[in-house]
Amino acid sequence: MKKQIHIAALCALALVPAGCAIMARDAQVREPDAELLHLAVHQLSSVIVYDIFSPPQASRVYAYASVAAYEVLRQEHPQYASLAGQVNGLSAIPAPDAKAEISYPLASVHAFMS
Repeated sequence: MKKQIHIAALCALALVPAGCAIMARDAQVREPDAELLHLAVHQLSSVIVYDIFSPPQASRVYAYASVAAYEVLRQEHPQYASLAGQVNGLSAIPAPDAKAEISYPLASVHAFMS
């Protein structure tokens, strides 16, 4: 199972240059494209189907990965509430460096795949 998760993570990392090229090409500010996150969800689904996870296992994997992606994306949008304190055992994630240039959509895919 770990081997398939590592393969899925490597596939997601292979998509990083494509995502960076799209961002570099677009000079104007626009809504973030969710395509990379959708591809990550598809990769995770493929692993879950291949490894024949039971429904409770699959839902737990989807939940953990989705909460991680949400908490990262939320950093860019302070109007959204954190799930820390609302989800059992989830503490607040560290705030990013204010001076750093961060691609939150890409960081959320990384969090989803980690």
